[in-house]
Amino acid sequence: KLSTNVGDEGGFAPRLNTNEEAMELITNAIIKSGYKPREDVSIGLDVAASFIPNLEAVTYPLSPISYYQKISNSYPIYLIEDGLGEDDWNDWTKLTQILGEKLKIIGDDLYTTNPRRLHKGISQKCANGIIIKPDQIGTLTETFKTIRTAKEANYTVIISHRSGETEDDFIADFAVGIGADFIKSGAPGPKERMAKYERLASIAMLITFSMAIVLVNLGNLDLTLFELSRKYHQNPTELVNLGVVSLPRPLWLVVKLLVSWLGITALLDLICL
Repeated sequence: KLSTNVGDEGGFAPRLNTNEEAMELITNAIIKSGYKPREDVSIGLDVAASFIPNLEAVTYPLSPISYYQKISNSYPIYLIEDGLGEDDWNDWTKLTQILGEKLKIIGDDLYTTNPRRLHKGISQKCANGIIIKPDQIGTLTETFKTIRTAKEANYTVIISHRSGETEDDFIADFAVGIGADFIKSGAPGPKERMAKYERLASIAMLITFSMAIVLVNLGNLDLTLFELSRKYHQNPTELVNLGVVSLPRPLWLVVKLLVSWLGITALLDLICL
């Protein structure tokens, strides 16, 4: 048995001897839960390198980049966040060149949701993804500008919580509304983290309900909500055969207006594609 603490963001923090030991435990937990590593569940690493005084000492005898190469070959790692210091621009470029095709190389402290730093990173090919924290840059206007710039550069966009969180669940709505690739909200344990997941569950229910409204408007009453939701998640293109996405664009705008009060216009935008 391990002596286990709980970290700032709700995750379990047992006392271990090496980083590899932690990844072994997580990989074994994935397998014992009946999932396939990398195929069903992958690992994301938030190194927070800017807060490690001597990163090279931690990865010795390998360089940090070589170390990330090694562990990404040995464990089901999907992304590495802040793998290097926030001002190590040249090394960020090297890291992205070497591992960017295989992994998501995510900048948080590197970019601080700042459009100016993001422009610099894009020009130097320093990453392929970004952490977005609306209260980090200060205004939603600047946040939207950063998100737009990131999407234009084909960056992965992750909406994130902060370490000192409250039970406010705004970022769940925000992540859905801007079409983020991921949301980062901590371990599903503490109530301030669970608030975001519970809101996402509520949004998912609203989305399913809105799809049923669209279906009723089309006269396809032979599918239950469960069947519709299952069909959409298994194969969204099946909805084309059901006539759900065959509406003329002007009619789609009317439907969007009718259900926008539910806060699920992002889904309708998706269906219109």
